Amino acid sequence: MRNLLQKLPFPVEFAVIVAGAFGYSVVSHALAMAHLQGVGSAPTEFGAWRVVAMQSVTLLLLGAFLWSREWKPSRIGLDTDWRDGLWGLGLSGASFVAVMAVATLIGVLLPTAVPQGPAVEIQPTLSPYVVCALVLVGAFYEEFFAAGYVVSALKEKGHPDLAINVGVAIRVLVHLFQGVAGVVLMVPIGLIFGTYYVKTGRLWPLILAHTLLNAWRYAAYIHW
Repeated sequence: MRNLLQKLPFPVEFAVIVAGAFGYSVVSHALAMAHLQGVGSAPTEFGAWRVVAMQSVTLLLLGAFLWSREWKPSRIGLDTDWRDGLWGLGLSGASFVAVMAVATLIGVLLPTAVPQGPAVEIQPTLSPYVVCALVLVGAFYEEFFAAGYVVSALKEKGHPDLAINVGVAIRVLVHLFQGVAGVVLMVPIGLIFGTYYVKTGRLWPLILAHTLLNAWRYAAYIHW
């Protein structure tokens, strides 16, 4: 079985990972937007745990597939270095500043293009346990696939610029549920993360930065 998996051509491998990791999310969010359902709605405890469970199972299955294809942790930058923590803090700060700058610019130049304020009033509906799980699993999941695999795979094929752009496109599509504002604001984050990763090949700083940004986003949903 492993020999068969190793003989699969690269386009098949790429399609399996991208479709397996992000296909359901992109399609479901696109359908929700098309029918004006679920966009901007408050998350529920059951729904949040379901997301965590689905991402965990997908990580195990696709991770095993990549392992059989000789994708070891060191290949995507999951070996450790004490400086990764400092870089992660720096990336989170730079991303936050970039997002605020883009949001301010849009508000000034195109005040009617993006709705002002949240789509719905934020309600503290989630336990701190599920928020921790969402933050940690979600950050690792997205960076493992969107950067660790997608960017690495395309960079190895000699297309670093394409790798960054495809990574940004995937992040945008995955965050369709956040509406226009969320989609626009994912672009600077994707560019910063993708450029850093192409230059360094270090994945832990991206995971840490994404974790901090997720924590900032979900903190308002915690019901103590």
